[in-house]
Amino acid sequence: MGGVTHIYENHTDRLALENETKLLSSIQKQTIDNLSEGIALFGTDGKVKLINPKFIGLWNVKENIEGIHIKQLLKIIGDEINKDLFDDIYRNVVSSGLTRRDHSGIINYSNDKIIFYKSSILPDGSILYTFTDITDSYRIEEALKEKNDALIQADKIKTIFMNNISYELRAPLQNIIGFSELLEDKMSKVSKKEQRSYILDIKKSGNELHYQINQILEITSLESGKISLQYKKIPQKEFVNLIQDELDKLDFLNYNFKLVTKDIQNTANIYLDTNYIPRIFTGVIKLFNKKNISNDYKEINIKFDIEFKNKNYVFIFNLLEKFDEFEYQLSDVNDEYIYSQGDIESTIIQKYIEYFNGEIQINSKQNQIIVKLPKMTP
Repeated sequence: MGGVTHIYENHTDRLALENETKLLSSIQKQTIDNLSEGIALFGTDGKVKLINPKFIGLWNVKENIEGIHIKQLLKIIGDEINKDLFDDIYRNVVSSGLTRRDHSGIINYSNDKIIFYKSSILPDGSILYTFTDITDSYRIEEALKEKNDALIQADKIKTIFMNNISYELRAPLQNIIGFSELLEDKMSKVSKKEQRSYILDIKKSGNELHYQINQILEITSLESGKISLQYKKIPQKEFVNLIQDELDKLDFLNYNFKLVTKDIQNTANIYLDTNYIPRIFTGVIKLFNKKNISNDYKEINIKFDIEFKNKNYVFIFNLLEKFDEFEYQLSDVNDEYIYSQGDIESTIIQKYIEYFNGEIQINSKQNQIIVKLPKMTP
């Protein structure tokens, strides 16, 4: 008949629905692509259905992994260190829908990343894994834990220190008070000889108390790092005199230590710190005294030599009298109880040795002490 039939349909709703679907899909894609977590969606067949760029960047994947099986994916991103964790993820993905489970954990990845993962079962039976880089927050958390542990330990050490140092201070203080009261009560009855003996004991206890207080201040300075070094180029004989001066401050002990230096000449110079290094030697000698307590006053000669070996000053102390007990190793000091009773000297010595990058050896069989310190140049 030659006519034309025009059919008009209203597709407004369909086109609006299509546009809305495209918009939602675009929004969903943009959202997934810009997530801070890496995601990987696995279907019921164990193959990758969806990944985002964050996942690729997180695992540093350089090949196309869409549609590959979980087994192949784990070969690409897995490592031997976390084999058990990746095996657990593999079993969860390839298992049936009934046995799949939500689980989570932390992966210490081989490139120093710490990754938190979590799985979620979706209504269609697929499983979604999210991976979050928590390296920074984990490090901060660990640092806070370490700091808290350090504070607890510091408080514990401080308590131990205060408990034990109180003995070091109370003992000479009680002697001072006791002998003073004795003199006060019996002044008219005590002979001059006894008075001199009491006064000598008071003086010795006062010197000991003064020495212990100086040690407390010394530990404080060492731990804060606020010590002023005084490097000087001086004759070896003068340095020996500095050590002897420090030893003379131990006049409250039952031993009087005297250095014997036959081979040291006054013309030979030495360059080192004259303020604190002599304390290393007197500290070791005082340790020796604590290990060999005697009720009788004795004079002990110490042969002292200075050598130069392998760019180090080597100071050798030989106690010229044989003693039965002289066992002590600085390395045996327990850090947790470093401020144990009577061992303040060991703490000071250790800190000085570490500070000057030196080394100390105690030979108990030969009554010998060797201290090595790096040679400094003016």
